[in-house]
Amino acid sequence: MNLHLVRVKQRIGDDVERRTSRRYSLRLPVLFRWRRESGEECRSAGFTRDVSTTGTYVNCENECPPQAAVVGIELLLPPGELQAAGLKLKAEGSVVRAGRAGEGTGFAVKTDFTADEERFAR
Repeated sequence: MNLHLVRVKQRIGDDVERRTSRRYSLRLPVLFRWRRESGEECRSAGFTRDVSTTGTYVNCENECPPQAAVVGIELLLPPGELQAAGLKLKAEGSVVRAGRAGEGTGFAVKTDFTADEERFAR
């Protein structure tokens, strides 16, 4: 067996692509919640910038959770041609980074989404 290793030279501050699944540029309404270190529950809303099966980036309307916070998140999918009501995708995950300069207020959350059988009307 012949194995080849590729050496990658990296400088401090270089961005490295770590994503393992495809991202889709979607602007969907999002509800999310987390707890502060004090135990106080916080709730807020925003819109997705992009979505994948392993997470999403959320642009916040107000306060965002800090990095490493555990976040409960609900994405609201609009009704489609074959369904009269929208669908909620629910998940719990952790914030892997807060918005960088130029991105605006937001956060990236790593999670696995599951469809909630609860439907909502628009």
